[in-house]
Amino acid sequence: ASRRAEALWDSDELGTALGLERAAMEAPASPAPPRRPRRRSSGFTRAVAAMAAALALVVGGGHFNDLRYALTADYTAGTGAAESVTLADGSRLVLNAGTAVSVDFSPGERHVTLLRGDAYFEVTPDPERPFEVAADGAVARVVGTAFGVSISPDGTGVAVREGRVAVSGDRDPDHRVDLRAGRMVTVAGGRPGVARTVDVDQSLAWLDGRLIFENWPLARVVAALDKYHAGVVVLASERVRDYRVSGNYRVDDPPTVIRELARLSGAEVIEATDYLMVLR
Repeated sequence: ASRRAEALWDSDELGTALGLERAAMEAPASPAPPRRPRRRSSGFTRAVAAMAAALALVVGGGHFNDLRYALTADYTAGTGAAESVTLADGSRLVLNAGTAVSVDFSPGERHVTLLRGDAYFEVTPDPERPFEVAADGAVARVVGTAFGVSISPDGTGVAVREGRVAVSGDRDPDHRVDLRAGRMVTVAGGRPGVARTVDVDQSLAWLDGRLIFENWPLARVVAALDKYHAGVVVLASERVRDYRVSGNYRVDDPPTVIRELARLSGAEVIEATDYLMVLR
């Protein structure tokens, strides 16, 4: 939502909506009956309402992306809820909220494509049929193990909890990085980077319903919360978007997390509707 919101803030639709609101505010006021005091002026409230209307124009197309995944995926997990699936070979697949995968099993191979989001695999061993996961230019190949794959703006991350995983990129499939338990690699631009040691439980914190981050820009945190939050969060200034935060939060109540992060960053929170929060 944060990426859609940032696009909104610079969009022509928002400028038009606020321009109309400004004109309305400058027009002579007509007599009106008394009303109860409000926290903001009616002009400010109408401006936020205009922004919400523009928001619908800008981000409404996101539903078409959801429809595309619904038509191509075999399994999906909606906003705010992880899903667990047992595949035909007995392997267990856990999809984080907002995740979509397609599955193609044949007598000679087991192939899963992660279309978006985060997935965790507990693979039933079968030496005759390697288990392969493709995700945004990355390919992870195993026989039997437990590992997570996540697609993010920085690339596709593969973290191993048990066993071993061979990771390659579609630009150079012969270059493979062999990962053992407690190791992770990120594939970007179709090529794997350098393997590194990680806290796998932290990397897979979403399995426990948590989001753990250290020194992230607030915009990145809000983007990570997007899959758990049905509403939209607008970060209305560069200062707010770039503010660095660290934390360990449950993801079952994103608005509360966002309010706390706003407090830490010194941002004002405007809750225009149940589905629109503005931080400025």
